[in-house]
Order: sequence, then structure tokens, then C-alpha cells
Amino acid sequence: MQKQLTNQRYLKERLEFFLNSTTKKNLRNATIKDWYVAFVNMLNDELVDMADITEHNILNGKNKMMAYLSMEYLIGKLSNQTLLNMEVKESFRKAFASFGVDLEKVLALEPSTQLGNGGLGRLAACFFDSLATLSYPAFGYGLLYRCGIYKQSIKDGKQIETPDLWIQKQNPALDKRKNISYEVGFGGRLKPSEKLEEIEWIPSKKVKAIANDILFAGYGNEDVLRIRLWASEKTDKSKPDLKKNITNLTDFLYPPDGTEEGKRLRLRQEYLLVSASIQDLFERFKKTGANISEIDKFLAVQLNDTHPTLAIPEIIRILMKDYNFSYENAYKKMYNICAYTNHTLLAEALEKIGIDLFKSELPYHFAIIERINQDFMNIAKQTVADFKLNSLEIVNYKYGYIK
Repeated sequence: MQKQLTNQRYLKERLEFFLNSTTKKNLRNATIKDWYVAFVNMLNDELVDMADITEHNILNGKNKMMAYLSMEYLIGKLSNQTLLNMEVKESFRKAFASFGVDLEKVLALEPSTQLGNGGLGRLAACFFDSLATLSYPAFGYGLLYRCGIYKQSIKDGKQIETPDLWIQKQNPALDKRKNISYEVGFGGRLKPSEKLEEIEWIPSKKVKAIANDILFAGYGNEDVLRIRLWASEKTDKSKPDLKKNITNLTDFLYPPDGTEEGKRLRLRQEYLLVSASIQDLFERFKKTGANISEIDKFLAVQLNDTHPTLAIPEIIRILMKDYNFSYENAYKKMYNICAYTNHTLLAEALEKIGIDLFKSELPYHFAIIERINQDFMNIAKQTVADFKLNSLEIVNYKYGYIK
């Protein structure tokens, strides 16, 4: 498919078609902004077809596939990288030049993706670029923030911070998947039971998570991987303001967590990412045709730092409630599926939600975590007891009390 993009006739016809269809402009009256919109829509159209083929191959490859969950993807401007990875930048330069348009001026209009603010997000972006280049069977998951890194201005010698609405209403750089959405519950109560798998959770609030894909082309191959970003269904369409009560879960990257409400919003963001992603993964797994009992043979979930670690109780919950697994079997499957990347042990960098807040927002997950903790403590106590016995045996042997 990439070979088509080196064909000048094909490329010029496609660019002109998208110019007419997406901007209603023609070669005589198109502005550089019109060409940018046409270019990104045309490129994404090609990438979607390639991503569909890649995903089909992953789901039918009978190999283990990986999901990468991260709160950040500091991707920057993706179009230029995409052209370089697909080795078609020179072809696009020539095609635009034939229309009297400078490709570099078109690329300069692309906004940087505001999905991260530091090393965690940059690492995730580079990691995913490597996955696509090495043709690994992988899916990425994150959140689509309306505002990421803030806009900075200086007034009277002081820094002024304002929200950066990088996603415009007609932003063409995302593949919007309105047909893919999942409900995510919060709060409510539990109908208790002696068995953990028989407890019923009745959430008091449900939020719809809607999918948007960013398409990542690998270098020198035909593979295009998807990073699926979840946006919460908006109840408030006004311009977001950090100083007001935030009602949209995906308005801001890392909202302030110095207050109870701030911590609640952070927790809800993290669970929205986890719940929608794990539900989507189970739907993708169904397409492999494999039995659910073999899910750990086909799926690995990589958790990028602490933010997505709610995937651990969420996988257990879904296996118990939707697939009738016992807790013990669900835990074993989760244990084989999940892996974790740790980025820091500094106390000031570790989130502290609080038991009461966590329990009020995710009561069933709290019950699962309590069970995991109790089982771990029992194993730890037994290990300590065994170690003391073994140590005593070693001492007795050393001093000749036993042969």
C-alpha cells in the first residue's frame, strides 16, 4: 500500500479529492490551512486501511498480543514522523510542489499532541514507535485530554498559565471511532455475598468512554499500530477552567490533586482509562476465536507506572462477573497477563488516594484488593515461618546437633 504513495499520479489525485471533499475548496482558492486539512485526512485514510490490515493480522496470528496502558503519550507532531517512517516524504514534497504548495509549511500547521508533559509520555511514544517498527503485535491505550500542557504567557514579569485547547472542533489528526464506546461505573453500593465472585456492584454513576485512535506507522514496513484514546462523554461543553469544578473527566492532563475533589477526579481518570481499555481488549480477544480459558496465552498487559494499575482488580472483576471464573482462577489469569514498569520510588511522586475515597468510588475493586492483600500477607507469614525453620536447621547442622 505504501508503494501507491510513491506514485505521483495517485498521490496528486488523492490530495485534490480530499481538498474538494473536506474543505469544499479547489486548486484556485485553497489556502495553506485547507491543504493541511486535506493532507491529514488523506494520510489518515491511507493509515486506517493499513491499521485495519495490521489489526486483522494480529488477531488472527495465533500469537501473543500486547496492550500498553499509559496515562501519557508525548508524541509531538506526528505527520512528519509518519512520512519519514513510511519513506514517502519526498513523494509528498513533489506532489505538493506540483500544486505550488510547500510541504514544510503544511506540516508546520500541525499542533503537537498534548497527551503528556515529561519523560513518562516521551518514553511511551518512543516505545510505541519501536513496537511499530519491529512489527510487534501491540495495541496502545490512553486518554484524550482536551487540554494537555498549558499555554504559557508572561505578564508583568510573571508566568500566566491558561488551558491549551489543542483539540479543535475539526481537528483531522484523530481517527474518531464513535461506534466504539464503553460504560464505566463509579460509586454506588455492593450487594454482599460470602463469595467474592458473587458480590454484585451497583454503581451510582456511569460515564461513557468514546474511542479515538492515533495511528502509528512503523519504519520501513507496512505495519500501522493503533493507540486508542478514551474521551469521556461531555456533560459540560464550556471552555475548561482549572479553578472551577471540573465535570468532564478528560478535560485536563493531571488535574491538581491537593483537594479531595482533585483526588477523586484523578482516580476517576485512571479508572476510565483502565475500564474502557480492558473491556476493549476483551472484545478484541473474542475476535481471535480462542477460548477465554486461554486468554493468558494470547494477551499481555503492560502497565506504564502506577496510573493504570487498577487493571489488576479490573481484569479479575471482568473474569468473575462476565465469564464466571472463580476468584482463584481469575487471579491466576491476571497474574500471567499483567506486567509493570516502575519509574520512581520517590515518596512525593507516589499517589495517595486514601482508603475512604477509594472505597466510595470503587467499592468492588477495594474488596478485590483487600483479598489480594490478605492472600499476600498469608503467603508472607508462611514464608517467614519457613525461613525461620530452615535457618534453625542450618544452625543445628553447623554446630553438629543434627547430621
